[in-house]
Amino acid sequence: MPDTTYQRLYNVLRERIHSGEYLPGQRLLNERELSERFGVSRITTRHALMLLQRDGYVERRPRCGTVVRPLPPRKIPIVDGDFAGAVQTEAKNLDRRLISRYSAQPPDYVRRALGLLKHDVCVIASREESLDSFPIALDNTFIPHEYGRKLSDSMLKSVEFLALWLKAENIVLSHIRQTIEAVLPSEQIGKALGIHATEPIMATTEVVFSTSNVAVMFVETFYRGDRWQLVSQATAESATVTHSG
Repeated sequence: MPDTTYQRLYNVLRERIHSGEYLPGQRLLNERELSERFGVSRITTRHALMLLQRDGYVERRPRCGTVVRPLPPRKIPIVDGDFAGAVQTEAKNLDRRLISRYSAQPPDYVRRALGLLKHDVCVIASREESLDSFPIALDNTFIPHEYGRKLSDSMLKSVEFLALWLKAENIVLSHIRQTIEAVLPSEQIGKALGIHATEPIMATTEVVFSTSNVAVMFVETFYRGDRWQLVSQATAESATVTHSG
């Protein structure tokens, strides 16, 4: 698509909104003033403003003019389930807080996923992830007691937790089985994440397996849907469908 004049003006205005030069609620110059400021026609300016409105950057109000809208929260992409990688590249100021840690029998659905007996005990840890002091995710981690002997609080609070724990327990990772679904939050989770019970959240469960094909950890995570997105990358091999005939 050719880089037309109105697209260039659109890009300039959009960048100034992203940079904070134009703040939410601020009224922009009118069409005539913008045209004079940037040396373009009023038709060009009108077209650029229409694109900004279409994309949600501004709101054009009768008798008020064009007003900058609040930017939606930036979503953090988690590529192929790599939470630590997402934090390191997209949310370096993310803070992980350990809410609780104790030993107890896990719920039945966790016990079945880990292949435990009825009276087996797990180390259970609950954590909160926040960005700029704003909670954006919660998780509950269940580790069979025999694999949690060297587990520490500092390890649990690290975004590199999985790698640190595997090394400490001398476990060789085979694979992780993950499920993803959109759910409505419980009252407790909704309150902790600061959202209404009718707002969907992204819920994932991960079962970590060793090379002996033994399930060694179960993690359930609840993400605010407006702050995260899951991204999957398919290789050429996995994307190819072979037909025989």
